[in-house]
Amino acid sequence: MFRITHGTIFERSHVPLHKWLQAIYLTDAGSKTMLPFHLARTIKVSMKTATNMIKMLKAASAMDGIQGLERKQGVSMVAPK
Repeated sequence: MFRITHGTIFERSHVPLHKWLQAIYLTDAGSKTMLPFHLARTIKVSMKTATNMIKMLKAASAMDGIQGLERKQGVSMVAPK
């Protein structure tokens, strides 16, 4: 069986994918600091879930993931301000 979340941080998560995508957007893929309280209130999850989501996003962005892709391609994935 094929699942789009296979091999990702979303694979074993009980949190719906649309809430993960909202968290990624709100935290700029873990690079922007956001308090778990604000994330929990915004996407309507518990504080514990929001805390774990933020930790996982930070860990994923620290790996050779999004930041590594930006370095390799020389393209910024964040819109200029």
